Amino acid sequence: MKRLLFALVLCADVAFAGNLAINVKNFNFNYTSPSGEGSATAFSRNQLIDQGVFVRVEKVDQNFLLNVSGAETQEFVLENAPSFMTEAETMSVTGFNLDLGQQLTMNLSQGRFNSRNDSLKLDGLTLNCSRDVAKTEVMDQLIAGCVQKMALKTSKFSSQTSEEVLVKALADVAPLIAVGVNSIDMQINGGKFVLAADVQADVSGKVKGSGNISYDAVTGMMTIKITEVKFSFLNITNKVFEELKKNENEKLKVSKPYVYLKLK
Repeated sequence: MKRLLFALVLCADVAFAGNLAINVKNFNFNYTSPSGEGSATAFSRNQLIDQGVFVRVEKVDQNFLLNVSGAETQEFVLENAPSFMTEAETMSVTGFNLDLGQQLTMNLSQGRFNSRNDSLKLDGLTLNCSRDVAKTEVMDQLIAGCVQKMALKTSKFSSQTSEEVLVKALADVAPLIAVGVNSIDMQINGGKFVLAADVQADVSGKVKGSGNISYDAVTGMMTIKITEVKFSFLNITNKVFEELKKNENEKLKVSKPYVYLKLK
């Protein structure tokens, strides 16, 4: 579940005021820690439009410094980035488009994020979220908006960590050697989520989950109540919690039926 919610924090806290508006078209990027380079056919911030921009990224501690150069040079600080970015040894992004205005619309043709502990692969990602402009910080606006209304889909999702959790969770009902996750569809309406993922393995089927999700902007805590997780007609909720419990860390805490994720 932690990995499946990565998109809620893809647009981490950019150091700008809460009325920030950004539009990015066809961004392609390659990174080998601690730096990377990329380009976009168009980039705009608060109606300041630039065409054919070059982007250079430097990682400093847990932040990313972005230098965007074109007709003008602009500098940004990307704070509180998710761990799959901060821990990545290599990253590559193809066909990334972002429209951040009254709401968030994002799509990605392909993304690869490789670290010592995990390998995250994404194809055909689309994300649409509400934006809660009552919050001060951009990250809080996006996360609070997404947990109220969100549509997330991928044509391909592969994560070593998540797949290990699934293999162990399904071990009692369907002995598996390897698991691959294809199309993911996650919908949130009014804090209630429904998740469906096509699983390809020795025994293939669909994993479905449901529950509630909320976010406290003051503490930076996301609370996920998982009501049920099924593989086809088999209930695997208890096994999923057992495996999530084994993956607890300083940012992820599990107490059935709740999962607590510290985002800042």
